[in-house]
Amino acid sequence: MRKRTLKLWVKILLIFIIVFCFVTSIFLTYLYIDYNKNKDEQLLYSYNINQLVDYKVNLYDNSFIDEETIGSNELYISELVKDININYTFDYSATKNANLTFKYKVIGNLNGIYQGSSSNNEQGPVWKKEYILSEETEKNIDSKNYFIDRNIVVDFPIYKKEVEDFRKKFGMSLTTKMDIDFIVNISGTINEKEFGTEKIIKLSFPLGVQAFSINEEYEKNISENVLTKTEIEKFPLANIPTIIAFLLLSLLTLGLSFKKIFNFEEKNEYNKKLQKILKMYDNVIIEITSPINIDDYEIIEVKGIDEMVDLEEELRIPINFYEHIPNYYGEFTLIHNNIVYRYIIEQKKEDK
Repeated sequence: MRKRTLKLWVKILLIFIIVFCFVTSIFLTYLYIDYNKNKDEQLLYSYNINQLVDYKVNLYDNSFIDEETIGSNELYISELVKDININYTFDYSATKNANLTFKYKVIGNLNGIYQGSSSNNEQGPVWKKEYILSEETEKNIDSKNYFIDRNIVVDFPIYKKEVEDFRKKFGMSLTTKMDIDFIVNISGTINEKEFGTEKIIKLSFPLGVQAFSINEEYEKNISENVLTKTEIEKFPLANIPTIIAFLLLSLLTLGLSFKKIFNFEEKNEYNKKLQKILKMYDNVIIEITSPINIDDYEIIEVKGIDEMVDLEEELRIPINFYEHIPNYYGEFTLIHNNIVYRYIIEQKKEDK
């Protein structure tokens, strides 16, 4: 059946609906992304930490080395080491006062890693032992500054002997290492936001070797911010189902009405003639969606549309139009009593 030509105001309305739904879906998508990303993060609190470790290695009295103490970043002979004196400093400063809890302690961890006889790859660890070198200290403050200064003495021969005894007992080939961790935990609430962080200064050195050096692992200067996400009111329609609904409505309307809006149809002599007839006699012609059964009627072929219009004016019966083959074949009919008056228009083969 031939598609009815839409009036201009209907086309404008459909275009408005398509554009409105599409633009709305884009706008809601922007609001949804913007809300979920929460770009408006505000600085709540800033703090700086300056931490430092310094150590000295004290030696037994011996005839080989004149100094009783050797400073940091040197190579030390294990048999001569009496103890290691370590000093930790931890300087905390913030942009404003806060009610915080500082907990700090020093832990030693001795690890023995087994060296497999068939491979040079490490197979362990097979031995772990923890030592409390400094009991945990807790301090509550309501300030923006806090300073920790802690000294400990590591009795090196004790841990050296631990390794020697283990090797004698089990006869295992081990790579042993001592980790000494100064651990600081900070926690509290800043403007109703929970805050917590942990910082570690780590020193490590091997045991069971003839000479060793001490490795340091920590950040000396730390600057960090605590951010809070600004609560913004969410637009109620900015959600995935609504966005999809607007987008589908836009695409569906466009798909169903595209040809009607832009009036894309084949331009041939048949269409030109039909458009002219419908435009001139639109008030007396009815376009129908299914053909009329005229088998039981007497059929009279009418020469032209003007004669059909004359009959309509005489009989006061509307003219029906049905398009059997879109863009190629259609018929106008007028039924009176048992007679069907019919006028056919079609595209001639030579014009196709």
